[in-house]
Amino acid sequence: MNAAVSQSFVLRAHLLWWNDDPFFQGQSAQKSHPDGAMAISDDGRLAWVGDASNLPVDFADWPVVDRKEQLVLPGFIDAHLHFPQSAIIGAYGTDLLHWLDTYTFPEESRFGDRAHARAIAATFADALLRYGVTSACVFSTIHPVALEELAAAFDARGMGLLSGKTAMDRNAIPSLQDTAQEAYDDAKALLEMLEPKYERFGYVVTPRFAITSTEEQLDLCGSLHAEFPHTRMQTHINESAREIQAIAELFPNDASYLDVYDRFGLVTDRSLFAHGIHTTEAEMARMAEAGAAVVHCPTSNTFLGSGLFNPGANREAGVAIGIGCDIGGGTHFSPFVTMQEAYKVARFHDQSLTAAETYYWHTLGNARVMKTNRDVGSLSAGKWADFVVLSDPEDDPIAALRLARAETVEQRLFAYQFFAPQVETWTRGIQRT
Repeated sequence: MNAAVSQSFVLRAHLLWWNDDPFFQGQSAQKSHPDGAMAISDDGRLAWVGDASNLPVDFADWPVVDRKEQLVLPGFIDAHLHFPQSAIIGAYGTDLLHWLDTYTFPEESRFGDRAHARAIAATFADALLRYGVTSACVFSTIHPVALEELAAAFDARGMGLLSGKTAMDRNAIPSLQDTAQEAYDDAKALLEMLEPKYERFGYVVTPRFAITSTEEQLDLCGSLHAEFPHTRMQTHINESAREIQAIAELFPNDASYLDVYDRFGLVTDRSLFAHGIHTTEAEMARMAEAGAAVVHCPTSNTFLGSGLFNPGANREAGVAIGIGCDIGGGTHFSPFVTMQEAYKVARFHDQSLTAAETYYWHTLGNARVMKTNRDVGSLSAGKWADFVVLSDPEDDPIAALRLARAETVEQRLFAYQFFAPQVETWTRGIQRT
C-alpha cells in the first residue's frame, strides 16, 4: 500500500515501542505485540493498537496491510540537526570553530535565496524519511524564507517539525548577521504565521550559541521564549574547549556557559542544549532542576574531535537526554549510525548502552525532550500514525550471518545499529518510502 491520501486501514505486524525510559524502568518499559494490529484512521492517527486477536469489531471490515513478518516501531525522531548544512557533510576541517568559519557560514549565506532554500529543504526532508525519521528539531538560518520553505517541505510530507529562525548578531560573516531587534521581530512574525498554517509545526527560539549573540539579542530571545510559553528553545553548549574559552572571554562575569543562558531566561523545561560534552556538575544540576535537556550528537562530536559525551553522568544528575545526528558536523542522517556511534562513545566511559536505551532515545525519549510526546514517540491510540517497518538488509551475506545468530528481538535491534535494515517510512498513515 502506498496511498496518496489518508484512508482507514488496519496494519498487521510485530509492534514494538517503549512507554518509559528502559534505563530506569528496565523490561517493563517495553511494549511488544508479536502478532499485533494497528487501526489507522483517515485523519492520520492511531485509532487502536494491540494484539490482533483483540481487534475491536469496529475495525473488522477495514482493509488490512500485511507486514506480519516485519517489525514496526514508532517513527524515529531527531532532536538536533541543521538543514542548511546538508551539502557540507564530511567537509574536511579541524575543530568546531574552524569548521564553522570555513564551511558552515559560507554555506548558510546561500539561504536568503528562496529557490535554493526550497530545493535543499526538499532534499533534506526526503533524506530523513529515507532513514525512518518522521519528525525533528531543526536549525534553519537567519533568513525567514529558509524557515518558510523548511516548514512547507515537512508539511507536504506529513512530518513533524520544530524549528525557528537562527539569531546571530556578531562573530559571523556580515551576510549572516541580523540585529537583536530584527531577530525578535522576524521570529515573532514567523511564529504567528507558520504555527496556524501547519498543524505539525512548532516554533523554537534559536540563538545559535552565545558566541554569535550579544547580550541584547540573548535578552530578547529570552523575552520571546517567555512571551510564548509553548515555544521551545534550542542552542549549543559546552561542545569544545576553544568554544568554552571564547565564552569565558565574552562573558567574564558569568560563572559558567550555562549561566550565560540562564541569566537571560533561556534555561527552562522547554530548552534543548546540543552537545553538553564538557558540562560541569554544577551545570548538570541546574539543567536537572530546570527540566532542561541535553542532546547527544555522537557522530559530529567524534568527527570534529570535540570530545566524548558522558550519558551516565547526565543520568545520575537527573538531566533528560535526547539524541541527534547533527548534520552537517554529523556524518549521516541514519538513526542507526547515530545509535551505533552513541554505543561506541559510551564505551569510552565504561558504559554499555542497550538497544532498548538507544531506540528509546530516538523515539519516546526525543519526543519527551521536544515536548511532542502527546502526539508522537510511541504506538499509542490518539497519536499520529508515524511508524517505520524494519526488515533485514538484502544482499549482505555478513549481515545475514550476524542476524541468524539473533535469538531475541532486542538482539536483532542491536545488530541493526551495525547492519542497517531496510526501512519503510509512514507519516500520518501514508507510506512515504
